[in-house]
Amino acid sequence: MRMRYAILYEIFNGEEVNPMGKLKKVFTVFMAVTVMMAFTVGTGFAATSSNTDGKDPATKGTVTKPVGEYSYSSKAGKKTGTATLKMIKKSKQKTIKKKVIYASIKKNGKKYRVTKVAAGAFKGCKKLNQLQFKSSKWTKSYSFSKKAFKGLKKSQIKKIKVRVNKKMSKKDFKRLKKQLKAAGIPAKNIKKNL
Repeated sequence: MRMRYAILYEIFNGEEVNPMGKLKKVFTVFMAVTVMMAFTVGTGFAATSSNTDGKDPATKGTVTKPVGEYSYSSKAGKKTGTATLKMIKKSKQKTIKKKVIYASIKKNGKKYRVTKVAAGAFKGCKKLNQLQFKSSKWTKSYSFSKKAFKGLKKSQIKKIKVRVNKKMSKKDFKRLKKQLKAAGIPAKNIKKNL
């Protein structure tokens, strides 16, 4: 007991103390600091873990630096518009195997819905074997050109696998599937499993 008194006496700068009173104060301060540290660490971890994959859940299916080259259209004053995939960048044509058709593209502060895939969009993509459609809809304003694979061999086109967003409605999926078949892709290769 005397040793404890001596330690407390030394800790509090030699001041004669009431050990129980000071212990209560020390315990209170210790608990407050512990709670603050736990909150800070917890908050920091949450902020970090929510962005570990570098993707913002709010913009899932949206890309800012697409592999393809697009044309954009929007009305003056509007923050949204539409985009058409014109072709795959020449630097990627010889190596690209999988092409993702994103739901939308962000460019210069605007968000453009990808609604069209133009004729010749995949020209030169001799290793292309898969397409993925991120959009959950394919309405009447959307179109996939029957000449999108212009320049590719029929044998290659027939081997291309297509994965579509599983949230797409049956009606929209049917419309997209019809357009893909017209472009040369077999129906058995088109699955709604993305």
